[in-house]
Amino acid sequence: MKSLTEISTDIQHIIIIDPKLVWIALLITWIIFVLFSAVLFYHWFTYSYTPKTTSRVIKIYILGSGILVSGGIISAITYTLSI
Repeated sequence: MKSLTEISTDIQHIIIIDPKLVWIALLITWIIFVLFSAVLFYHWFTYSYTPKTTSRVIKIYILGSGILVSGGIISAITYTLSI
């Protein structure tokens, strides 16, 4: 078990990132994601094999993207509230 002195020494070595930087990084990531998604959607609609295949791929992409974007937003909110 650590003593109070050891715990306070450990806490002094924690790097705290400004929450504004977290939100800016999330926004930049989101912009890149939107641009990448636009390219993918263009590709899928232009060069797709069948509408059924395109529909399935888009549903999977949106579901997976929604989970990842939600996770990023929840993480940023949690970090902001924890500071």
